[in-house]
Amino acid sequence: MLETEELNSSVSVPGGTSMQENALTPTFTLQQHDSMLQVDQESPKEKEEACDEEYLLAELCRREFTGMSVVIVEVFVLSEAGKPIFASCGHEEQLCSLMALVQTFVMVVASWGDCLMRIRSSDLHICFSHRNPLILCVVSRDEFQLNAQVDLVYKQIISTLCRAQLVSVFQKRGPNFDLRLLLRGAERHLNGIVHSFRCETSVFLRCVRVFAMNAFERELIASTIVNCVNTAKVSNVIFGLVLAHRQLVAVVRMKGIALHPSDLHILVNLVECNQSFRNADNWIPICLPHFNDTGFVHAFVSYLWEGSPACLMLLSLERGAFQSLREVNAAIAARLLSPKYRAAIQVALEKPPVFELDSTSFPDIWHFVYKNRCSGQTCSAPWRIPYVNENERRRLLWYYKKAVGFCLETAEVKHLFATTPHNCLMSYVGYVLFVYITQNFELHCVLSPFAQRQVASAQAERLLKVLKKEESRFFITSSLFF
Repeated sequence: MLETEELNSSVSVPGGTSMQENALTPTFTLQQHDSMLQVDQESPKEKEEACDEEYLLAELCRREFTGMSVVIVEVFVLSEAGKPIFASCGHEEQLCSLMALVQTFVMVVASWGDCLMRIRSSDLHICFSHRNPLILCVVSRDEFQLNAQVDLVYKQIISTLCRAQLVSVFQKRGPNFDLRLLLRGAERHLNGIVHSFRCETSVFLRCVRVFAMNAFERELIASTIVNCVNTAKVSNVIFGLVLAHRQLVAVVRMKGIALHPSDLHILVNLVECNQSFRNADNWIPICLPHFNDTGFVHAFVSYLWEGSPACLMLLSLERGAFQSLREVNAAIAARLLSPKYRAAIQVALEKPPVFELDSTSFPDIWHFVYKNRCSGQTCSAPWRIPYVNENERRRLLWYYKKAVGFCLETAEVKHLFATTPHNCLMSYVGYVLFVYITQNFELHCVLSPFAQRQVASAQAERLLKVLKKEESRFFITSSLFF
């Protein structure tokens, strides 16, 4: 049983996934029209030609995609001329025929004056995005949040080549230019961002995961960054942040500027994909697409001490600020590692507090993910029984992603209680899913398969009270500015 509840009413949603009468017939989704409805206004000859083109696309789709082996999701990036740029499965040069097919789909629909959004072929969902001068394509057995995955991959490319550079290079070198020449070394970043969408709740929830820490140590780190930057009188520093274990420890920003979650995911991915950053101070030009997709900021990246899990990043608008920020970094490290604070900081970063689910207060809740919609921050329970191996954890994350995607596409949902193992969200016997959504937060809970709706609701309310009590440890609740 899958139940959804609106603000003042309760609505039952049938279980199961509605299938086309002929699942093997590809279904096209266009931006402006359903399939080829626009040809009704054309002459009989034009209408016949357009229908022939649609039939040809359907045949090509059935032939090329239906038999495609897709374990979870595959991502392809190509130029408007069909030149391969990236394939998450690797060896994009061996996929020229597939890339050409994707280019044909997009360009034929563009010739109709429309934009191809999706194709459904058998059990595959194929999402397209034409962003001049690139074409991006995601092929997945999961239909939820494909547009978000495409957007994140595009932003990862823009972080290496800003949009102005990307457009300029094709204008100067022609549509057949091989963009891989300028993206050498960026494959690991693209693979990293694709992997993060599969495996990190913060990415598909489009929010920031905060490193758990007592308020005193977090405020100490943030205030130290502010004091050292202001004392050095370094101008045009827009962000100062500390990352640890792919999570945000502390952030300081220039007034009037906010760090968007997608930009933070790109910064986290940059650090995680470059372990060599641990060996030296680094000065990296990077484009933050949400902040400004037409230019670069410059990031000073350094770890606080040898073997430290914490990475300090200072982002400046000035290309020549490396030496100044290096001195600021030394001052920050000296203060945090002084005898007065060193022990507390090291313990806070190496042994963070964990949100333990008390079996007495929450006997039926096995795991949860909470998102504060106002601050864009998230936290979750640590892994425990029954999620003891990687496959079980990945399966759970997959259901979370499907639930999040369902709720995004069904805006009126306020409560969701999924119990039937063969409905559109849950296809694995073993637990139930309870989702509670308001304007301020989202709570996704996984409970024992024996939990009833009333029990789930009561324990969720109790969990919200505990989260509010522990807010300062698991969220950044105050802002500091340069």
